Amino acid sequence: DGAVTSGDEAMVSGCDGADLLLEVPVGEPASIPGSHDRPAPPPGMVDQAGRCRAADLDDDGDVDADDLFLAGAALGSAPGPSGRVAGLAGCPPGACDDGDPCTLDVCSPTSGECLHAPACDDGDPCTVDACDPVRGTCSATPVVCDDGNECTADACDPATGACIATAVADGTACDDASACTTGEVCSGGQCTGGSATICNDGDPCTVDACDPVTGACMVTGASCDDGNPCTADLCEGRTGACSHTPVADGTDCDDGDACTLGEACEAGACAPASQVACDDGQLCTQDACDPATGACVFTALVCDDGDACTVDACDPATGRCRTNPATLPLATGLAFSGPGTLIWQADPGAGHWNTYRGTIPAALMGSRGASSAYDHACYESADLGGDGPTRSRVPGVPPAGTAHYFLVTAEGACGERAPGSASGGGGRPLPSPCQTPP
Repeated sequence: DGAVTSGDEAMVSGCDGADLLLEVPVGEPASIPGSHDRPAPPPGMVDQAGRCRAADLDDDGDVDADDLFLAGAALGSAPGPSGRVAGLAGCPPGACDDGDPCTLDVCSPTSGECLHAPACDDGDPCTVDACDPVRGTCSATPVVCDDGNECTADACDPATGACIATAVADGTACDDASACTTGEVCSGGQCTGGSATICNDGDPCTVDACDPVTGACMVTGASCDDGNPCTADLCEGRTGACSHTPVADGTDCDDGDACTLGEACEAGACAPASQVACDDGQLCTQDACDPATGACVFTALVCDDGDACTVDACDPATGRCRTNPATLPLATGLAFSGPGTLIWQADPGAGHWNTYRGTIPAALMGSRGASSAYDHACYESADLGGDGPTRSRVPGVPPAGTAHYFLVTAEGACGERAPGSASGGGGRPLPSPCQTPP
């Protein structure tokens, strides 16, 4: 009757050479393969004869007694209330129930650890196994192998679960999905051959083709259009050759250029009568007409010699580019903030500042003449004194009866700015320029 009762023994064998005898107390029925008490156990754990397969069911890396115990659970022969398993220590019933009807839950009689194995695994790689999470019932859906090629026989490999496509016998009838072919057969796993529908209305001035969806012939007129509005294009009915005859001179036409006006055909060509005039009167712009819109476009002339140390611009009087050296800023706000401290305003155009000091002799204290010699020399560059980029401490005091004068110049990648002009005219020289690089 499929029930294991007192006096009956269920032998689970064949796992790693070991045999496990499971005993069930009187009145505690247990299912074995094919029983009517519940579905047969997953073949992944036992074979059709009820023998345990050599498999690591608890995924601990070894095929051992725990795996045999799980196999017994799969057979439905797990311990009843008495908790007796022949040859092994007993385990309290229900101690390892994880509440999931889709797992087999037992306690290892050797280690005391809970063992959980999937309840639904038929061991067939060609099925997709699933478990009903509410009722715990198993289902196995066959793997579908179909490569969409009717010239192959598709099947699942029971060893690997991979789909295998095998060519059917050459000459097997098939359909290449084109309504314009008939009598196709398989050859080498491909649908080939067959007779093509021939579409020919006998008119060389038509293009004949078969519609692959309906199989009907489609006829369209041959195109002889050369894209020239000043020719009449015709197809020769006897040969199918195209001819292009110039239309009468003076025939209106359109050359596709919005910047041309009054076009007319002349000797088979479309010629404009005039052009759209674009002139803004500015020598420093490039004037052009947009052929797509006919609008005038005025683009400023770009003057750039590629030298960062020059200022390039277009001369509006001549329309030519002019190039001038880039100039650094002059020091502004030069003043004493207190005894011995010189300050000036910052300027982003300067890489750093150089400070010079010169002496005014007693004889020139009233006014320095235009021919007077300047003796200023560099005493600080790029804040070498550490008192700030726009601040400098004045070194020493002038001799009695004389005075000091100070100059501040900007320096950058393009050099150092000249120290301005003298009050009497002419530029101030730099007899001892600072040596600090920019």
